[in-house]
Amino acid sequence: MRPLFVILMLLSLILTACSTGMVQREPMTSGTSEVDYLLEQARLYRQQSDYARADMLLEQALRIDARAPLVWYELAGLKLDQGQLSAAESMAMKSLRYAAPESRMAAINWLLISEVRKRKGDISGSSEALKKAQSISESLK
Repeated sequence: MRPLFVILMLLSLILTACSTGMVQREPMTSGTSEVDYLLEQARLYRQQSDYARADMLLEQALRIDARAPLVWYELAGLKLDQGQLSAAESMAMKSLRYAAPESRMAAINWLLISEVRKRKGDISGSSEALKKAQSISESLK
């Protein structure tokens, strides 16, 4: 479970490094200091495998800003860590609704969706999601 988190974070860093000034980059923060604080705290609890506290903080962040794609993405990752595959995919799709279509946020959501589908045994769905992530990543170069 942790290797996926590391892979997704590394991809996020790679996408950031590859993007040019021609593409408007989307911040990997919510833009709201209170929500950013809750995200930071939730990540710490998640790293400690205290999923209940992480979930509580992310839900609190959603009450402040229900349209923050990063909060939905973090919640999706948390659900994936817990093995709640359907919830993880649903929350990643929700994050996609609020993220810019051709953004690194969209790309990492598609990567997470690919992993969820792979774990569900949906190999073709996983491959399709991975292709979307790669396509977005290429467009950011």
